[in-house]
Amino acid sequence: MGVEVNIAGGSVAGLLTAINLVHLGYSPTVYDPVLTSQAKERRAENGVLLSTPFLNHFTVSILGLNLLPESSIKQLNLVGNSRINRTLEKYSQDFLQTKPLYAVRMDDIQDVLQSRAEACGVEMKPDRVIDITMQNGEVVGIETAETTDESELVIDATGRAAKLAKLLKNHEKQGESEYVSDIIYPQPSRIIGMYVDMKDIAGNERVTLKPNTLTLGMLPNKTVLMLAPVAQLSEDDEAHASHLLLLEGDQKVIELALTNSIGNSPHERRLNAVQALIEHTSFEDVLNKLSAEDIESSLYFIYEQAEYHDLLPHGITSVGDAQGHTNPIFGRGIGMIARDVHHLMHSLRSNKDIRESLAEYKARQALEYYEILESTQKMFNRIRGLHHAVGLGRRLGNVIKK
Repeated sequence: MGVEVNIAGGSVAGLLTAINLVHLGYSPTVYDPVLTSQAKERRAENGVLLSTPFLNHFTVSILGLNLLPESSIKQLNLVGNSRINRTLEKYSQDFLQTKPLYAVRMDDIQDVLQSRAEACGVEMKPDRVIDITMQNGEVVGIETAETTDESELVIDATGRAAKLAKLLKNHEKQGESEYVSDIIYPQPSRIIGMYVDMKDIAGNERVTLKPNTLTLGMLPNKTVLMLAPVAQLSEDDEAHASHLLLLEGDQKVIELALTNSIGNSPHERRLNAVQALIEHTSFEDVLNKLSAEDIESSLYFIYEQAEYHDLLPHGITSVGDAQGHTNPIFGRGIGMIARDVHHLMHSLRSNKDIRESLAEYKARQALEYYEILESTQKMFNRIRGLHHAVGLGRRLGNVIKK
């Protein structure tokens, strides 16, 4: 068909969409500053490490929905195998001695997708989209700092930032009709994450850190703690993490712990906050042995709400986190991307007119996202209820002991 499509966002959602559009005869162009070689180098240095469940979930979703050829799936698995084999050579007698995990970084996945996109003839521009072009209430293209490019379809694949949705709201403020509809579920929480080295920290009779086993615990202060084993990606001495530690929960509780924490660096203060929140729990003896030197990297971020964006004007749609997302600790993002791309391709195949295709795509997605967001909110509330029950149980136990 040769229909021009502009895609804002060159990560997993944008590249996977572009690859599949080519197979339908469209001519997609992907816009994203991360497509430069310098940005790829930074990704390689700082990419997030992902382990077996993530890679398996991604490859099974993609293969099951027929979104990539088996050769690309094999490339992803080869990346995982090469990583883990090198790890086993170095730690053959250590915590990775049985049931080894794959370990990839997001840039590994992105590199495979980018190579596939280039082989398919997808045009890629390392430009940032700064605005959308509209005519008679319809989206007809995008603007970068360098050019204005027209197309018959614009796709927002900019992740949770949902940049094109925000640009549409700016057009709405200029007096045009309402363009963006949102379904929002409040899920206020704070998340502390860090890659830590726990290889020399022995388990104890209350908590045993078994090799390659996910450890999850609900704490009585409305927080959840997760320890996920990861595999080292390189022989660089600086890459020493054995586990991903995530603490997620009540915003006031975590903010207070961070305010009262002490330390000379963000790593140290975040670790101090985690250690304060696990006092008198089963994790105390294990995690209190950690020090700032055991932390490879850490982060702290705020999560306010789950969202679904419904972009109403003709000529624009969205995929991935730009369309809808839930609390990241539930790990649903990669599956939602796969379903988005699958539904969009099915709708474009079924209809000759893009307007009809986008209407079908939205119809297929709206109900599914509503169910996902609603179920996530129910899950979130159930966890909160369990937090309350655990807290009451612990307090009652302390009273009985006294």
